Amino acid sequence: AAYGDPELIKAYIPKVSTVRSRITFWLSLFAFTLIVFALARPRFGSKKETIVTKGVEVVVAIDVSNSMLAKDIYPNRLEKAKKLVSRIFSRTKGNKVALVVFAGDAFVQLPITDDHISAEFFLDEIDTKMVSRQGTDMGAAITLATESFSKNDKIGKAIVLITDAEDHEDGAIAAAKIAAEKGIKLYVMGIGTEKGDMI
Repeated sequence: AAYGDPELIKAYIPKVSTVRSRITFWLSLFAFTLIVFALARPRFGSKKETIVTKGVEVVVAIDVSNSMLAKDIYPNRLEKAKKLVSRIFSRTKGNKVALVVFAGDAFVQLPITDDHISAEFFLDEIDTKMVSRQGTDMGAAITLATESFSKNDKIGKAIVLITDAEDHEDGAIAAAKIAAEKGIKLYVMGIGTEKGDMI
């Protein structure tokens, strides 16, 4: 009323079509749904696909006997070994890795996997309390590591054995020969100093 005659003003205001706005809304929503569906790239059915695997499989066997707590290497032999393994993992992207821990016995800490984040997590959890039977049975570690690889014969396989090199059992050389016969390379990394330390 302040602007003028209400009937005259009404004649100048364009009519609003609620039907048109609803149709526009639903068409826009439908178009948006189709776009999301298309971006998701859904696929139906199945097909065979040949995958070429690259890289190698590396099983790291870590000595967790009490002698690995010696502090002749800072902060101790075991922690230094874990840092070395972490470095190995960081340089083996695209390869599969596994963890074996051993003392008087050996067991698989992490089965063969390409999940390096999980590998780092399991590596952090390693300590000397994991194996109740003390000692250093390298033969058992090599044997278990040899059995921890996948059945794929077309990729390289390697064992990295990290220990303070105090073998209390027989069988390490025999186990290493069996691994070699299967085409598995064995790398031994001694850790510690000649001076040693009290534990």
